[in-house]
Amino acid sequence: MWIKYDFDRAKWTGPWFMASTNGKCVRRSNSLLAYAFGPELRYAEVMEHKNFFVALFTTLFLFAFGILLYFAPTRNVVRRFLPQPGQGPSKELLASGFMKLTVIGKSESDPTNKITAVVQAPKEPGYAFTAVMLAESALCLALQREECNKLYRQRKGDDEPEVLGGILTPASAMGNVLLDRLTRAGMKFNVVV
Repeated sequence: MWIKYDFDRAKWTGPWFMASTNGKCVRRSNSLLAYAFGPELRYAEVMEHKNFFVALFTTLFLFAFGILLYFAPTRNVVRRFLPQPGQGPSKELLASGFMKLTVIGKSESDPTNKITAVVQAPKEPGYAFTAVMLAESALCLALQREECNKLYRQRKGDDEPEVLGGILTPASAMGNVLLDRLTRAGMKFNVVV
């Protein structure tokens, strides 16, 4: 919820507005996969900043923006300055955008045991690559459903002929099948030990 120095990355970090939503998805995936990452999994997401002052300014801005959106009178004023439905980033911004996530996994029993993964996408993630991920997920379920069902049962440790259904996450429903499709679509997943 506040800025801090991350010694693993040697960077200042601050809150990321998608952390709450993404964290719930990660924890739900873990539970659906029979706690493949352990029942005590803790997950946090932050945004890196160039220095302390940028981290402080960005964090204060996000909090102030959140407060303005919380109250109806100020929310109505702020809406006038935000993109309207149907509007979005320019083609130039979409073309120049990219995504790079660094994921650091640590063992609680041995904090020196760390694994780092870097996830990259060649397009702007909010609009351009989200569309690619949605399309690949739909194709995965439409064209490779049996493969996904088999993988899901194996990871749950079930031999029952259960089919995909209910409220699943992409990781629990499609796993490596989707990972392969996203890799072919231009995403990169690199694990650095």
